Amino acid sequence: FVAHPILTPAEYRNSKPNILLFVIDALRADNLEFTGFRFPTSPNIDKIAEDSIIFQKAFVNANWTKPSMLSMFYSEYASNLGIGNIGFDISPNQKKIFYAHGRKNLVNKLRDNSYYTASIMNNVFLLDYTGVGVDIGFHELIQIGKDIDDTKKIADETIDFLNRNKQFPFFLHVNFNTPHGSYAPPARILKELQQETDPAIWNKENPILRRYYAEIRYADEELGRIIKDLKTRNLYDETTIVVTADHGELFSDHHTSEANGIYGVKYGHGMTHFEEEIRVPYIIKPAKSLKSKIIHTKFETQVSLLSLTPTLLGLSNIHYDKKDFKGIDYSRAMFGETFAKEDSIFT
Repeated sequence: FVAHPILTPAEYRNSKPNILLFVIDALRADNLEFTGFRFPTSPNIDKIAEDSIIFQKAFVNANWTKPSMLSMFYSEYASNLGIGNIGFDISPNQKKIFYAHGRKNLVNKLRDNSYYTASIMNNVFLLDYTGVGVDIGFHELIQIGKDIDDTKKIADETIDFLNRNKQFPFFLHVNFNTPHGSYAPPARILKELQQETDPAIWNKENPILRRYYAEIRYADEELGRIIKDLKTRNLYDETTIVVTADHGELFSDHHTSEANGIYGVKYGHGMTHFEEEIRVPYIIKPAKSLKSKIIHTKFETQVSLLSLTPTLLGLSNIHYDKKDFKGIDYSRAMFGETFAKEDSIFT
């Protein structure tokens, strides 16, 4: 008991679908094959998309990682959480305001309903002790250091987590740092991408962008390894899987004259609100037990990632007070009910 064991009622054993949330850093919505992209970047994500609810016009609520991630988990604008959108550090006074609110978020709502919650990532913004992040309440945090092998290590840690957590429902947040700059994919991935791409398309593309596409392919490969492990353990069917991103990426020099990202004006994020920077993929593969209830699988109207938390709670049949979250619960619409539309999205 000194070690704070997690006590879970026996009746919750395998009684709820697991939730696996993949957030792929700096992944543009238009650079995946299932959205019509002509480079073979995403064979594994495409397979998940075949079984998924697709949000075709999804937008994040901030153009860089820290405020975007907080908006997702809290279904609230980061600027309303006491955490400034501008600036890397989080001051002691901002933390005081943030923790004083006692706000509900996706993690603590799932904890309250007997989910074991964990995050495996290379993301300092969800770590209080870094001076730039905050603790949002995971039972377990696994932070991979910023090195060139982080994507594989995150996948390895995820597979280890799946091996350790077999008995009770879990919520696992996996945050791949690729294809975030510096666009340095393994050489073999770049070669595979070239071999499988039409030479006429490959030869016309900027070499830096080819490396970005190869990093997507690398993240997709490691995501596929996790999916394969889920299937081996017979966990895939009863796991709700979300694939999304915290923001996109700019590749054009006509958007801004400011220094933008590590490559200067053409490449990066955090400076503008053009669509390339705030539109992201957003797909939800529901657990098999939910599939018979789902009627509406394609959303063509615009949605924001404020919807992530209420939608996952709705799919998990977890009651929440609507005043706690700003986003829309799209699970109601998936089940065929009428739903509100987001005519305006604030980023």
